[in-house]
Formats: sequence, structure tokens, C-alpha cells
Amino acid sequence: MRAFTKYVRMPPVELTTALAAGAATVSTAFALFVADRWSATRRRHHLAWAVALGMFAVASFALWAGASLGWDEATFRVFYLFGAVLNVPFLALGTVYLLAGDRVGDRVGFALSLGAAFATGVLVAAPIDHPVPPGELPQGSDVFGAGPRILA
Repeated sequence: MRAFTKYVRMPPVELTTALAAGAATVSTAFALFVADRWSATRRRHHLAWAVALGMFAVASFALWAGASLGWDEATFRVFYLFGAVLNVPFLALGTVYLLAGDRVGDRVGFALSLGAAFATGVLVAAPIDHPVPPGELPQGSDVFGAGPRILA
């Protein structure tokens, strides 16, 4: 992977910042739209999807902050937790509710909540192996040991 990335030109910081700001804005609006749909229908798949979209918005805001202000440990942990670890399972939970029903969805949601709490604890407590470079978005393998990377 490293051999490939040396040939890929990263976009300028201004473009990354603008794209992150756009993603944060659009995902926040979409999360609010889906949450409004949930408040009208009380269908659980809408709630799970609204939570997942909210997590994507949080990760996008962390990306925006990291790209514009410089990366630090806290910003990278927030970005990694909400963007790489928790987001997709909660998005999948919405699909479980939609396709398998509330009974199965509630069981999966309970197990997912326990797993999310565990993953949050692991990511908060995980030591940073190498300093987070302030000027570029690092890969998880550049910063974390095996624990957080396995969760992602």
C-alpha cells in the first residue's frame, strides 16, 4: 500500500478542507432529515440510519478540523472512531431493522451497543504508537497498534 501511495498525489489542503466542510454540511442535513422522518414514523430503521449519518457528520467535522487546523491525537481519535469503527455497523443495523423486523433488530442493536461501548473504550485507551503528523491525515496503521485497527 505504501508503494502505491507514493505515486498518488494528495489534493491540496484547501481542497481537502473544502470537501470535508461540504461533507460535514451535507451529512448533517441528511442526518436531520432522516431523524425527522423517524420522529414522524417511529420506524427503528430510520433511527439507526439517522444515528449512522450523525456519526458520519461527526467524522466529517473531525476531518474538517484536522485538515484546516492541523491533526492532533484527539481529532484523529474522533475521526477514526466515528468514521472507521462505529459508522458502518450502525448503518447496517438500520438494514437489519428494515429487513428482519424489530425483534431481531433489537437483539442486534443490543449486541451492537455493547460492541460500540467496548470499541469506544479501546480507542480512547489505545496508546498512540507514533505521533500524529499535524500536516497530513495519517492512516490508522501509522498511528495505532493492532487493537483499534482490528475494530475498524
